[in-house]
Amino acid sequence: MLHWLKFTTSFILFLLAYMAFTHTGWWCLTALIYAWLLIPLIELLSSPDITNLSESEEKAAKNDFHYDAVLYVAVVLHILLFIVFLGSMQTIGLPFTTVIARIATMGLLCSTFGINMAHELGHWQKKYEQHWQKLLC
Repeated sequence: MLHWLKFTTSFILFLLAYMAFTHTGWWCLTALIYAWLLIPLIELLSSPDITNLSESEEKAAKNDFHYDAVLYVAVVLHILLFIVFLGSMQTIGLPFTTVIARIATMGLLCSTFGINMAHELGHWQKKYEQHWQKLLC
């Protein structure tokens, strides 16, 4: 099955964060609006899916590289966006609201992706995955 595809929707936040780091004005608020207003509104208006994977589906998911690939791509994007963020903050004469919005967006990325990815990678056995975990912490 393609259950792993639903996890790729999290990349929308990476795209919006990139827009926040490379633009000024309202673009700087798009990731924050998406995460703090749009997602909660969608969850409020939709019915939750309370089903879990069956044991056989869970075992198949653990052996499916697609789940790992989504996490690996997210780690790389997170690190790249951190570099873009640092570069964007070097711009002289940024409006104060842009600075605050960019800092809040990077904080959003670190508090949602950074912590969760580091936690997940901490459970994994391969050394390079554990090194990535330390890099994210």
